[in-house]
Amino acid sequence: MITTQPNKPSSIKTGSLVALFVLLGVGLQLIMPNAILPFAIVPDAIAQEVQPKAAGEKPKVKFSDDSFRRAALDGNMQIVKLALDSGSDPDAKDAQGHTAMHYAAFNGHTKVVEFLLGKGVDVNVVDGEGKTPLIHASSGPFNETVVFLLDHKAKIDHADATEGFTALMMAAAEGQLEVVETLLKRGADPTTVDVDGETAEIFAANNGHSKVVAMIQKFDVDQANSSWQADAKLVVSLSEKRSEFNYDESKVPAYTLPDPLVDSEGKPITKPEQWYETRRDEVVELFRENVFGRRPETDYSVSFETTSEVPDALGGIATGRSMKAIVKIDNRTYEFPFTVFVPNNSDAKAPAIVLINNRKFISLEDALGEEDPFWPVKEIVQSGCATASFFTSDVDPDDKDGYDKGIRAFFSDRQMPADDAWRSLSAWGWAASRVLDYVQTLDAVDASHVAVVGHSRGGKTALWAAVEDPRFAIAYSNNSGCGGAALSRRAYGETVGRITSAFPHWFVPRFGQFAGRESELPIDQHELIALVAPRGVYVTSSDEDLWADPKGEYESLKRAAPVFTLLGESSITEPTMPSLNGQRIVGKTGYHIREGGHGLTSQDWALFLNFAKPILMPSAE
Repeated sequence: MITTQPNKPSSIKTGSLVALFVLLGVGLQLIMPNAILPFAIVPDAIAQEVQPKAAGEKPKVKFSDDSFRRAALDGNMQIVKLALDSGSDPDAKDAQGHTAMHYAAFNGHTKVVEFLLGKGVDVNVVDGEGKTPLIHASSGPFNETVVFLLDHKAKIDHADATEGFTALMMAAAEGQLEVVETLLKRGADPTTVDVDGETAEIFAANNGHSKVVAMIQKFDVDQANSSWQADAKLVVSLSEKRSEFNYDESKVPAYTLPDPLVDSEGKPITKPEQWYETRRDEVVELFRENVFGRRPETDYSVSFETTSEVPDALGGIATGRSMKAIVKIDNRTYEFPFTVFVPNNSDAKAPAIVLINNRKFISLEDALGEEDPFWPVKEIVQSGCATASFFTSDVDPDDKDGYDKGIRAFFSDRQMPADDAWRSLSAWGWAASRVLDYVQTLDAVDASHVAVVGHSRGGKTALWAAVEDPRFAIAYSNNSGCGGAALSRRAYGETVGRITSAFPHWFVPRFGQFAGRESELPIDQHELIALVAPRGVYVTSSDEDLWADPKGEYESLKRAAPVFTLLGESSITEPTMPSLNGQRIVGKTGYHIREGGHGLTSQDWALFLNFAKPILMPSAE
């Protein structure tokens, strides 16, 4: 039952109609606004400065900031571009703190929003009341703009500073049914309240939007009762295309998982000291022997060289560096590059995030160009973190015949690896630790709060990196599947047999011997996650990526709970998965499954950063 409250005014106040003179070339055009303006524009601020030129030349035009903002409001891309070309500041604010981005978003001009983002405007820039472009866009029928902003890391539950209004509240108050649906599906919290304790549902009810009320109520019920299930049509389609693999949940074999809290002699582990002193080492050795291999014990040294630096990167908020790690054994050296960004002018030491990039090398120059959602450096830095990234194949070639070319060849002096020697996943994890070595040298970074992140094969690597190196405070495994977060015994999607035949250089040969007999493995992947405890573990799945077995990934995280409990940390134990695009966080464990396919997206990063903040920046909580 909703208690009816007096209607609240719209989130955006209207201003007066004004005529806007815009000088184009040498002609003068009068543009009359076709709608009530959402923001007051001061008429005498609209005039342009025109400097005469010699005969035959066009006069130089300088657009006023109000002209620029009005063009953004009207969606006049030509004027927006001309204004910026003439020197207008894309971040210029009016008296109420509104920028061109707010104007464009309010009227649903997605192309202008996209153009301004390309000019470096912050997608979450706030006006004088603390409202973001997403909040303004959500008040109108502009679902395309809302989706675009969300895809580019707009903060979905940001509340303004004066009334506590969110994008969902605005959409509900204005009866924007499609926008409300999008926001709910993308993870907006319908239980958030404004400063008067009112929710989006109450906003909708007070303004007579019964369909919005019904949608929010249905969403609440669905959220309470739903658990993600694989799409039936997708299951049928994949089963037909790849009939040799199982995508049918009913065909998952019965299995019994090994108990991480029973030691090799069958004795129960009941105290933390038993875990730390004996059992953890036993399980680590089982993974080395059966999955990842043993790292060399050869003595080596590592040093670092800065090859280039940009002290005012990302609009001045960070220092960017191109780095080189130089590994030395006797008189031989091996080098691999990595890229680093460290926040400028931080009041406290920043935590850090190390990305194991299995896609490509992102140089400093690349990172300063168009932001790559796979490594959104600006978003990470704006969250208060330093960040570094390296490319896996620069460390050890992602090639089953590449054993004689990478860091493993360097350590073995190009000899064929022994059966129990480290393979590529372990080598990439070793490199993440070397990047962490560099991070520890930075005065501006809190090296005790560093997360390691990876996608797919990088996600497998991130988990193992955190097992081998306890300095990592969080391991984030994204779509890691078989050999990563997914339970091998489920034999769902990619199997041990398939992954070890396609990528034999990732694992020791012994892992492949369990193809078709996964139940005989002495370990399973829930124990890999348990080895990271009591530190943070975050796992992500995608609803179209059944190859990675989302249920197996969630089940693995859940089945690691006894170890977290033993070590004094709460963790995820809920038997059913969260709903699509929902996030579940319990203690130092977190999980989400998003719509879409195999990839590391802006949505993934936003949810991970939400999880990571209280662990990496506990003093900020």
